[in-house]
Amino acid sequence: MQSYYERNKQNYLCVESAYLVGHIHMKSYRTAQRVGRELRKNPDVMTFIDNDVELAEKYFLPTQYVLESNLPAPFGDKLRNMQVNDVSPMIKHSKTYHYLQLLNLNRAGEPLPLKDVEERFRLDLLTEMKREAYANLINELREEAEIVVDFITIKESQSRNNISGTDTLEK
Repeated sequence: MQSYYERNKQNYLCVESAYLVGHIHMKSYRTAQRVGRELRKNPDVMTFIDNDVELAEKYFLPTQYVLESNLPAPFGDKLRNMQVNDVSPMIKHSKTYHYLQLLNLNRAGEPLPLKDVEERFRLDLLTEMKREAYANLINELREEAEIVVDFITIKESQSRNNISGTDTLEK
């Protein structure tokens, strides 16, 4: 499967940049400050979430890919300037406070990683394997086929349709 992907990865290009983001959001400035202090000690949102399950249940948004066109201005501005694994400073947006961690980035025009297109890739690979199997079967059948021509039936058909033998061959 990996070798098929390597040969065909140009068929799996990211059309628009997509950011895989760990996102903590809070309504309270005090909570946001506390979270910020914790993240400065250990700048990994996912570890922070694992260590504070109660906070995670209240404030952590599910990790997901977000297309660049869907990012609100303050988030997009921060994420565009971050490297993978960076954690943003506190972002205030719509009366809430946010911390973002860029977990992965698929840039527009680059091949998507296999893990991100695995289901589509499996279907494409299965389709190609079926197509090859059908082509092989047809070739085998052609090699084994014995073609028998019934000239009497052909002559009867030609005479009914007023066609000469040379016309049939030319058509």
